[in-house]
Amino acid sequence: MDEFNKINKSEHFRNIKIAIDTLCDTAAEEEKLQKLIKKRDAIIEKDNKLMETLSASGADLTAEHDKLSKEFENTQNEISEIEAKISEKNDKKKSIELYESELKKAPKKITEFDNVLFAMLVDKIIVHKDKTLEMVWRGNA
Repeated sequence: MDEFNKINKSEHFRNIKIAIDTLCDTAAEEEKLQKLIKKRDAIIEKDNKLMETLSASGADLTAEHDKLSKEFENTQNEISEIEAKISEKNDKKKSIELYESELKKAPKKITEFDNVLFAMLVDKIIVHKDKTLEMVWRGNA
């Protein structure tokens, strides 16, 4: 409780905002995602035109189709990776915002044990051989 009461709350909330802005920013991923989607759409368009040419001329364009298929597959894999990164950052943001919300609900000074607050602030408790306890606070290595 004493440790919680020592926290400079306004500075802590500023740090939370900085963490959200830096760790959870998806702007670069969103931009890359849009470029990849455009690239994928262009590949699909090329392949459709190729199929039209194939139908009209009867020419063997299998190698070109295979090349476009591979390019499509690689682009789709990149899109999936970027979407996973965006999702991970959004999950992280929700988690940090939940932490912030719970911390804002906490009284300015606590006088009794709070399970939720404890779980949010303590990463782990280490029991040493001499049976002393060491608390590792979240955000501290």
